[in-house]
Amino acid sequence: VKGFHRFLLNLNPHSEADGFIRLFWQQAFGCQFLDVETEEGSCTGEEKLESLPGAFFEMQMTSQSYSIYNAVYAVAHALHAMFVKEHTFSL
Repeated sequence: VKGFHRFLLNLNPHSEADGFIRLFWQQAFGCQFLDVETEEGSCTGEEKLESLPGAFFEMQMTSQSYSIYNAVYAVAHALHAMFVKEHTFSL
């Protein structure tokens, strides 16, 4: 999806209200958001998405993200079909 990679690079897990961002962050960097910052393996939120391999964005898809992708895809196609049908009959 055009612009999706740029969108991902601008994410900040501390400023986003969506819990999915924090889950994605933890999976991407193999860390956890903990109450105690001194524990090893904890996410700081300062990790850089640019440091992840490019293949990560192309090959990693969690079951949640795949379900979201399918839902958005289905809605987009339904809206397109409605639009085409409406404009076909109005001519």
